Amino acid sequence: MPQTLFCLGGYELNRYQTYPHSNGFTVDGREMVIVQMMPDHTSLWMLPIDRLDIQPQTISPGRRIASFDLPQPVSDKPPITVWPDIALHKNVLTLAVQDTVWLLDLTESPVRPQILYVAPKGWKLTDLTSLKPDGSAVCFGVRAEEAGIYQGLEVDTATGHVTTVIQTNWYVNHFHYCPHDPDWLGYCHEGPTEQIPDRMHAMHPTHLPKGQCIFDQQSDEPGKLLCVGHERWCYHEAAAITIAYGVSPAGPRGLYHINPHADQPARLISEGDRDWHCNVTRDGKHMVVDTTGPSDEPGSGWHNAKGVSDVLHVNPQTGYRTLLARTRHRMQPWHPHPTFSPDGRWVFFNDYNGNDDNPRGRVGCVPVAQ
Repeated sequence: MPQTLFCLGGYELNRYQTYPHSNGFTVDGREMVIVQMMPDHTSLWMLPIDRLDIQPQTISPGRRIASFDLPQPVSDKPPITVWPDIALHKNVLTLAVQDTVWLLDLTESPVRPQILYVAPKGWKLTDLTSLKPDGSAVCFGVRAEEAGIYQGLEVDTATGHVTTVIQTNWYVNHFHYCPHDPDWLGYCHEGPTEQIPDRMHAMHPTHLPKGQCIFDQQSDEPGKLLCVGHERWCYHEAAAITIAYGVSPAGPRGLYHINPHADQPARLISEGDRDWHCNVTRDGKHMVVDTTGPSDEPGSGWHNAKGVSDVLHVNPQTGYRTLLARTRHRMQPWHPHPTFSPDGRWVFFNDYNGNDDNPRGRVGCVPVAQ
């Protein structure tokens, strides 16, 4: 049975939490930043979460800390999304809004967003930024698609100095630092997972100075790939977890552990034919996945999905799974994107209202299965 669901506001607020490998929590873990999307603007809100177990039904609607003019498409085009990231050890935040990276000092009152980087003419920003744990630098991707050039940039948040950390002729995306050891920088070969045999990459100034693929996606069946994505670096060790999707032509599918050192192969943590996104607690003792369809019905990948996504707790020692919540999904940003509170006691996720004529979202949370 699902756990008791609490919601941080209703669908009318149209809110969502940030991306799974980003951090939406303040350093003390008492507040989280979520995004509110309106037709003519998008805003960031700070919500208290330190009294969820005492007064879960009376959580404050929060305080608005920033707003950006970001008109949303009026047709069936996907919404324009933003994904804030807070440094683990310093209350500063970055986010990409179209072709500008903004820096926010959350200790200011009021918070005053500052422009940190603007993409040059002919270049486009990817929509994810990643801050080093101490807030000293931010990494993100840029692309000049007509020229077929893709780069990862690192910007010093104090000086604005820009360093190109990698340049490729393939779509590079999903840059994020390992929170346990930020000398490890992960990034991915983006695109159709059925066609890409080298999704997960990493670089390190000593171990992998030029960067390389860290997951051999060949399955136990010769010639058949595991379709991999939505990797997330761990807090408790220099390693990552990732998903082998249900669309993989072979298996085992499910949640994997990846050590970036080439002499240590990937290890299956928990098998699942519908896994989609994943996350881990800061002590590594709990993991979570969401799914592309009901976890208790036959099918793999998107087959028989019924617009449903389950949020499942995973015991990384045994692989055992527990249903935490059942929700619905749509295009971004209405994927569940589960994440743990810093103390590991709660799982937060996005919940879609299921109304394609008036799509709205809210942030839900459930207690972690112990």
